[in-house]
Amino acid sequence: MKVKITYYTALLFIISCTHSYADSWLDPSWRVMLDSSDVIALVEYISEGGDRARAKPIKIYQGELEDTCIWISGFANRYGPYDSMRVGDQYLVFINQYKPTESSLANWQKTVEEDPSLTAYFEGIKAGKVYHVWTPTSGDLHVKGKKLQYDLLSTTQSGEAKYFRLKEFESFLQSYFAVDKSSFHANTVKKLQKKAKSAKRVQLIMMLYFTGYDAYHDIYRDLADHHDPVTQFALARLLGQTGGTQARDLLIKLLDSENSIVQGEVVRQLSKEDPNIIGPILLSKLESGGLGGVYPTNIMDPVMNSLDGGKLEIIQTLGEMAYQPAGQYLLPLLEIPDDILMSVVVHALEKIGNTEYHTYLSRHLESRESSLIFDICRLIKDYAIEECKPALMEYISDHNRNEHPPRDYTISPWSGISSFDDEETRTFLLDDFNRHVNTDTIESRYWNSWTKTYLEAFIQLEEERAKSLVYDAIYHWTGIHQEFITHPELFEIKSELQDSITELCKLSLTKEEIVDVQSLVWIDNGHEYTKSFHSSYRTKILIDISPENLDLSKRDEIWHKMSRIRKHLSETINLASENIGIRSGAFVMGVDDRVDDQMSRFDMHNVYRYILKFP
Repeated sequence: MKVKITYYTALLFIISCTHSYADSWLDPSWRVMLDSSDVIALVEYISEGGDRARAKPIKIYQGELEDTCIWISGFANRYGPYDSMRVGDQYLVFINQYKPTESSLANWQKTVEEDPSLTAYFEGIKAGKVYHVWTPTSGDLHVKGKKLQYDLLSTTQSGEAKYFRLKEFESFLQSYFAVDKSSFHANTVKKLQKKAKSAKRVQLIMMLYFTGYDAYHDIYRDLADHHDPVTQFALARLLGQTGGTQARDLLIKLLDSENSIVQGEVVRQLSKEDPNIIGPILLSKLESGGLGGVYPTNIMDPVMNSLDGGKLEIIQTLGEMAYQPAGQYLLPLLEIPDDILMSVVVHALEKIGNTEYHTYLSRHLESRESSLIFDICRLIKDYAIEECKPALMEYISDHNRNEHPPRDYTISPWSGISSFDDEETRTFLLDDFNRHVNTDTIESRYWNSWTKTYLEAFIQLEEERAKSLVYDAIYHWTGIHQEFITHPELFEIKSELQDSITELCKLSLTKEEIVDVQSLVWIDNGHEYTKSFHSSYRTKILIDISPENLDLSKRDEIWHKMSRIRKHLSETINLASENIGIRSGAFVMGVDDRVDDQMSRFDMHNVYRYILKFP
């Protein structure tokens, strides 16, 4: 047992972890923010703050505030937006009370001890005087004079949002929470009839929508004729709430909008209608439906809210309706190499009961459509598509594993072939893992990623037959094999070899500005160990050169110097140059991650899990 502990402990040193963080969120709908906020109030800030600030309530529209001074937080985020409040700033806020747990109070106590400047805020938490807006991008509307910046189409704040009369928004809030809304409805319809400008017109339509106005009005036909897509979008929502034949017919007319976002909203409203009436109409608009929607603007956008455009909404609605005639029209869409479209179509066909999509998925696998592979794997897993297994197995076996990013998800139990638990799959995985472990053609970083996923698969499948291959994988990465359990003397032999090679390299490069030398040895004949053992081994080396005296503007000279050192060392210690890596700052030549202490992150966590399951 002590020998095993020594073996596992030696492997433990290979573990290395890094963490990265990012914030993202979904902004609430207006309906949620109106109905679920603890307090809706007009406030004025009486202190400055980028994370939190004190404010005094001026007017309360909903909820109760007994305090004349409260704390408000949540209006900024450490990764952006970086909002900051100033004394005198006024906002109409939708806030919720912060209700700390015992553990969070304990954490705050420690934080205050480290930073006494937070004492007043902590006292506010304990007294129930701390509130927060919904997200850093929703829940506080800026007041400028007698005007308020808002947009009832979305709670997400935008610098492009217009300012409208605060008093008008206050009337909207009063009506929203009132039982009798008839007077507000009548006045709002009159304002619409006066041909208000586009931005104001949209807010009036949405005020009618949120306050539950459901009467059809002739002005809707005029509004539908507007070429302004924002007006058409808002009108579609109101018409969906209105109901009736006239509203339905006007929605059908709006399907001809050239704006895909308008189309999408129209389809969402028409989805409430009789499938026998709407199904054929949606099918007739499938080809002309637009793909554009509302999505995060880029990968750094923290707001994750989205709205699909016309084509995707039509497909999804036909699926929800289980509209059988749609199958033959949806299948050809799978020929288009679009990952989002493909997923939406397959989900819809599943609901319709048409499974012929497997032919198209297999074709994409066979043609190596790289942008589709992940989504195809996910679909195969979600719907257990047995018919796609041969094509997926062929892809796994034959594709280039040096591609970036690695496609090891194809074997994952969560999104790949090992989600199937049958003998055919197990045999394939064992054979493929055997080929993988015993190849030297895959770059170490990609080899490592694939090996990690194989370990996850075998753990999930409880596949004991992979045990010897797992030990082979450990050997491939660390140079430590199962023989080290039986003959722990091999640890010392391996260490001595690595030390002697490192010293030999340093002696051979005394004239160079060497920062560090690392070496890794694989003893190939450990199974032959005896007291008179002579090791047969392979080695890889990593040389770090000081970048301090390098002229970074002369790249060719740097590469030439690295090549010269590599060649000199190869000839001096009689080691093939492909086994020697050179690095100087950002300049890297032939480095193998297995040799680099900072990069050799072999998945020891799953190795231990597997070994403990099958000791």
